[in-house]
Amino acid sequence: MIVRKEFLDEIGLFDPEIPYNYDDTLLSLKTWLAGKRVVSVSSSRIRHIGGATTKKFWNNQSVAFSLLRAKTCLLFDVYFNLRDLLKALSILYFSLAVELMFLVRKKHLSEILGNFRASTWLLKNFKHVWKNRLQHWSNPKISPEMLVTRFIRIRLQFPLCIAHSKLTYSVYHNQCMKYENKLIRN
Repeated sequence: MIVRKEFLDEIGLFDPEIPYNYDDTLLSLKTWLAGKRVVSVSSSRIRHIGGATTKKFWNNQSVAFSLLRAKTCLLFDVYFNLRDLLKALSILYFSLAVELMFLVRKKHLSEILGNFRASTWLLKNFKHVWKNRLQHWSNPKISPEMLVTRFIRIRLQFPLCIAHSKLTYSVYHNQCMKYENKLIRN
């Protein structure tokens, strides 16, 4: 990642309360809101050798916990329109309900617990998440619709779903594609 220090001073660094699976996405979001470009080199490759930075935290419960927190924060930051935010959250939590039924049937207790912890994390940290949302949107240089289309253009799935079953993925994917197509047409 290459970023000018002056620009980081302008948009702010990482928030320690934000999940580690979301920090770089949030930096991109804040960059776009500041009216700047985000460029990626699609041919580049990154290798995390042995998961050195997260090895001691990397288990099913912590992965489920961190990913659901990241997905939720992403929705709060990207969907400025309250109706769109509620719709995106309902898709996320509907797909999570389907996923939890699968996890219960397969007795994946650690992942169930991770998802439950992430859901309660949002309730405990709602004020902080909402304050961040307002801060990120305090002086945008682009419209909320433009931000959503930029995320869609790079095919970043809403909401970053990693599914354990074909059914969950299918339900999630169909809902997201309908919503994305509607946004693109408008």
